[in-house]
Amino acid sequence: MPIFDFGQATRAKLEADRLAARHELAGLQADVIQDVRLSYATYLNTRQALVDARDKLLPLHQQQLALARLAYQSGETDLATLLLAETDLQETVLKIVDLQEKVTVARIKLQRAAGGAVVADGLEAATRPETPPAAAPQTPATPPATTPTPRPAGTGTAQ
Repeated sequence: MPIFDFGQATRAKLEADRLAARHELAGLQADVIQDVRLSYATYLNTRQALVDARDKLLPLHQQQLALARLAYQSGETDLATLLLAETDLQETVLKIVDLQEKVTVARIKLQRAAGGAVVADGLEAATRPETPPAAAPQTPATPPATTPTPRPAGTGTAQ
């Protein structure tokens, strides 16, 4: 047993371990903050894309279908134009469903990164717009009848 051992080596080792732990904690905190920020930005972007598709894109395709239907019924266009408009509307509805799924996944990732639903709800409430988003217009469950209407001879395109 050394006579002049005052525990300097043990204290120095404990101090070094404490500093290493503090450094590791700071790194983990930075990683958590980065994960929350990334999850939050992803959530906001996917939510905005959903709102844009639902409030802007869907009404445009519905209007396009209505105009194509009127043009078809008046004999100005053929059936292919009407079917293309219906296809575009269906693709838009599918895109909205896909975006709804992406928003849900992004929200779950945000909740996990932030430490739970309560924290994530607080983040969302802080950025929620003053007015609620408009409800998605409903599309018909069954496609409209696309039976050709009789046309006077010499008008429109041949079928």
